[in-house]
Amino acid sequence: MRASREEALLCGVTREDVSRFELTVAGTARLHPGACLKWWKDGKDQHGFFQPLPGTTLSSDLTAERPVEVFLDGRAFHGFALRGTARVGVTLEDGGRAFADAAPDPWGQGVALFGGQGARPVQRSEEITGYAADGDVLWTYRLPD
Repeated sequence: MRASREEALLCGVTREDVSRFELTVAGTARLHPGACLKWWKDGKDQHGFFQPLPGTTLSSDLTAERPVEVFLDGRAFHGFALRGTARVGVTLEDGGRAFADAAPDPWGQGVALFGGQGARPVQRSEEITGYAADGDVLWTYRLPD
């Protein structure tokens, strides 16, 4: 599949090759050369893209203190988390919860990809929790305002 002109500009892509990974709720995660990750759904560019420093991987920016990179777009949320994350939960301000299954990335970037949707818009100050396949909590992170 060829990268669109806009997508290529956002990721600094000069070549047209991309690798795609389908996520049920989030749409398609596309990895461009240089480890630039971009999200698409229903043929439309979704909020957020991520590109690590040259020569590094998506996992290079994840730490115990910041175990997730998440993009919010109304009720939808998508992103990537530390390797081993099997499920991601968002605790909404009203006490509700939204969950998304996570899958290991197919590109060897050392992350788990996820995408989900809440009953109402997800806010920047809400808490995100990553779970292992057995249900144990791996990490918790509060999104900065």
